[in-house]
Amino acid sequence: RAGYLEETYWTFSYSPIFGPAGPVLGVFVATTEVTGQVLAARRSRVVSELGSLSIAESGTAEELCRKALTVLSSVRASAPFAAVYLRQNEDGLALIDHYGLDTSSSALPARLAEDEPAVSEALASGVPGLVSEPAFLAGVTLLPGPIGDAPVTTFRVFPLRAGLAVRGLILIGLTPYRAPAADYLGFLDLAGKQFSTALSDGMSYHLQAERAAALAELDEAKTSFLQNISHEFRTPLALIAAPLATVLDDEQEELSPVVREELELAERGARRLTRLVDTLLDFVRAGADQLQAQLEPTDLAELTRDVTSMFRSVVEVAGLTLTVDTAGLDRQVSVDQEMYTKILLNLLSNAVKYTTEGGIAVTLTRAGDTAVLSVADTGLGIAPEHLSAIFDRFYRISTPSARSREGAGIGLSLVRDLAAAQGGTVRVQSTLGRGSTFTVTLAVSAAAAAAPGSGDELRRELARRVVEEVQGWVPARAESDGVTPTPTVLADAVTSGTQQRSVLLVEDNADMRAYLVRLLGSDGWQVDAYGTAEEALDSPRIPDIVLCDIMLPGRSGTDLVKLMRADARLARVPAILITARSGSGSAAEGLAAGADDFIVKPFDPSELLARLRTHHELASLREFALAQAENKAANLESALASNRHIGMAIGIIMNQRRVTHEQAFAMLRSASQTRHRKLRDVADDILFTGDLANLEPVEPAASPSQPPSLRAE
Repeated sequence: RAGYLEETYWTFSYSPIFGPAGPVLGVFVATTEVTGQVLAARRSRVVSELGSLSIAESGTAEELCRKALTVLSSVRASAPFAAVYLRQNEDGLALIDHYGLDTSSSALPARLAEDEPAVSEALASGVPGLVSEPAFLAGVTLLPGPIGDAPVTTFRVFPLRAGLAVRGLILIGLTPYRAPAADYLGFLDLAGKQFSTALSDGMSYHLQAERAAALAELDEAKTSFLQNISHEFRTPLALIAAPLATVLDDEQEELSPVVREELELAERGARRLTRLVDTLLDFVRAGADQLQAQLEPTDLAELTRDVTSMFRSVVEVAGLTLTVDTAGLDRQVSVDQEMYTKILLNLLSNAVKYTTEGGIAVTLTRAGDTAVLSVADTGLGIAPEHLSAIFDRFYRISTPSARSREGAGIGLSLVRDLAAAQGGTVRVQSTLGRGSTFTVTLAVSAAAAAAPGSGDELRRELARRVVEEVQGWVPARAESDGVTPTPTVLADAVTSGTQQRSVLLVEDNADMRAYLVRLLGSDGWQVDAYGTAEEALDSPRIPDIVLCDIMLPGRSGTDLVKLMRADARLARVPAILITARSGSGSAAEGLAAGADDFIVKPFDPSELLARLRTHHELASLREFALAQAENKAANLESALASNRHIGMAIGIIMNQRRVTHEQAFAMLRSASQTRHRKLRDVADDILFTGDLANLEPVEPAASPSQPPSLRAE
């Protein structure tokens, strides 16, 4: 369609066409191109992995280059060939590593002169360039990409900087199945910038000014990239949420309770993901100064009461009080309803998260030409050293007593940006251990009466998404098959005696916890489910295996595993950690704490069940082997004790009867047979009583010249 063979991706949906009488007369096929989403997801993964590279972990610049090529080689469909050259001395650029080369052909040149026409311009200007069939690749055969056999003829030359100086270059072959458009070249350049930033981070500490400029440029590229990715995510999210809503709202569709519960769980997850994407979009717009307030006449007092009322049920379930006072603003004003709703929702959700007792108070007043919104709580409070940075992007305070550890650290930053977009400000007053008060001041002007119901649907949808998420934080009660926790420490609990396999599940997200309870229960596990490590410590029995999320309010899953391994009764109970963070660092941390396995979300349910069964069977085999070893040791100890007692009894007989040890043993054996008692019991009688009266004398053994007697007289 564009004059060349393209790499494209499509989805198809099929709908029956019914005739007047009811039979299906045909099928309507709707075809949707999803090339953008597929390529965006692929590129996002590569850029993320390149961004996580560190020369501190790699050791050398050369090793960092090899790791970067390993990451890039995982998407040969977008980059079928790549090679890295670094300046190591005055002899030019040395080849570090490459991929996508046919080893049966001529090798790449080990060194490149800096005046090579294909690379000299990029090295001199520091700007990426495109080259076609460079001379130094003559005679070199490149492997075809995974899509087809079309040869690679165009290459991207990207200079690698370390501070002000160009350290080397990376040569990337462009796929012949995508035009070198701005989005494709932008992906390659962003990948090169990630690589270059990692290289510069390890080699150019003395050039901080230039490094800051490079990071600013990279941040700008990331912002643009995140904005594009967020937009792309909305399409598949719509394709997920819309069919789910259609099925759930169809009254003629008879769904079993289990299926309906699973679909509702998926719908809530889609809504939460939509909210996260929307928040990310707002965050990116704020970073690019693209937040534009759409002012409209609003009854701000009514809007405040309506939004706050949607939190009342979850606040009461959490054991808190909620008061609302909007009498101080008695006129219509012009505000951006969506922005104001997001501000209030963020502040209310934070208040619930960090308040464990007491209450939340929402106040709306007027001060001249400004509206002042105040959200006060009696929660954990903020330490003075954190107050100056609380509204910074990605700034998070580690608060073990919070109801949840979910969040990306952009909520309060977004509140500040949304307030600023409406000409307002936000400030905080807090005392550690006593609570916090967030005050938002908005510049408003008098407005005509708001239209009835203006913004109701938007407000309800935004609030529903946030409230559903907050409901997952409070309360985190046990959800198990009839087991009610009792206030006894897990280490002091006793095994219930049932033969059914038992698992202790610790997961703070209510939807994920409910899903895992159903999944494990369907596989025959007896599940004790809790939302925090502290509640799990009150479990009434020792489980066969522990399945625990790492990120928990209060003690983390890693802390729980450490406590288990420090206790003799729990030291051998298998523990599997679940986390939303991928990477070897997270896995190493969990395994170092004593975990037996590590599972990354999202996971395959069958894989999770298989791992649980495997670790349970291995633990059973280990316990069986230990029990056998203990039995053998006990039997051996008993035998040794018997031998000692018999030996001591023989010594007493030899001493008092003046006989040899053979004769003493024969006397002891004869007494055992006569009394029909064990040899050890007879020996114990002699040891404890010293009575030898019942021992019959035994004649000395016959000499070789005499025939042996059949019975000793």
